[in-house]
Amino acid sequence: MWFGRKRNKRASEKASAKASGKAGSDLAPLTRAIMELSGDPGLDSRVARQERQARSGDAEALIRLGARLLDEGRDAEAEQQFRRAAELGEPLAMHNLSVVLGKAGRAAEAASWQQRAAELDCAPAMVGAGFRAVDENRLADAERWFRGAAEQGEDQAAYILGVLLSEAGRTAEAERWLRAAADKRNAEAMYSLAYLVQEAGREPEAELWYRRAADEGHPQAMNNLGTVLRYSDRVAEAQEWFRRSAEAGEPMGMLNLGELLEAGSPERAAEWYRQAARRGAAKAQRHLTRMAEQGPGRPA
Repeated sequence: MWFGRKRNKRASEKASAKASGKAGSDLAPLTRAIMELSGDPGLDSRVARQERQARSGDAEALIRLGARLLDEGRDAEAEQQFRRAAELGEPLAMHNLSVVLGKAGRAAEAASWQQRAAELDCAPAMVGAGFRAVDENRLADAERWFRGAAEQGEDQAAYILGVLLSEAGRTAEAERWLRAAADKRNAEAMYSLAYLVQEAGREPEAELWYRRAADEGHPQAMNNLGTVLRYSDRVAEAQEWFRRSAEAGEPMGMLNLGELLEAGSPERAAEWYRQAARRGAAKAQRHLTRMAEQGPGRPA
């Protein structure tokens, strides 16, 4: 906007064109420097807009601002924003507030806000309420909370619900929920589903799910897959999965790898047995004792 006498449009265009070369050369380095420092020339305006919306009482803006403050390590300020949104009745803010309070060691207040959010069907809060119920041995309440979150698509809730149902002997329903979580690439659910179907005698399907969980980096699934392969005469592939399990820190993988290596390389086998024994594998310690008793050439 121009103030004072209105300029002739053509004169303005000529003046702008004349100045563009010099102005462009002067301002371009400055613009580049600002962009390098900020990373995003629109960042400040977005943050300012978010803060204005938060000050106006916009619950979603309060939550976004709280999340940004939390990412920046400004927990006390984040708490203020989440609390304002929570007091407006926003369930996600209640849940976020409970997380901040929990980090600060204010467990009772955290539980109160988490409960309020869960009762308003906030799925993450329902998961938290479910874990709290498990800790307090209120398994019926735990099932109710996990089921509610699972029905909203929370894969972690579906996995835990499946485990609870399996432990209660309700295997058909357990399989349904474990499968729902496994289909969302939840590795723990894949592993538990594999174990469930293996116990039911469905070995090919168990191998499939152990393999999928192993491909997701699950060390116990790697070991169990190796065991399936070992006892179906696919020893070379079994050894590779035992190795991967062992290298990921799984004691049973270390034990099983040692057993496959012992005949051809007792020294390497003993080293894996030692590592497994240090992690509590009693059978590995028995192997070491036996090898020591056998004398030279079979080190312990």
